[in-house]
Amino acid sequence: VISSQLQEITALKKEGRSYLWGENEFVPYYEYIDQKERLFFSGINDQGVAFLGRKVYEE
Repeated sequence: VISSQLQEITALKKEGRSYLWGENEFVPYYEYIDQKERLFFSGINDQGVAFLGRKVYEE
């Protein structure tokens, strides 16, 4: 993780934009909604660990 990314991650955490995935805290850095209204997202934490996941909108 480069310092500018780390600053961005910290800012998003302060805004409450982070979420927990297992034991790790991630902030979203890419997301899109597909035609079935599912939200796909990837996240990054301050160790630079990224992942691709999916969450489905709940009614």
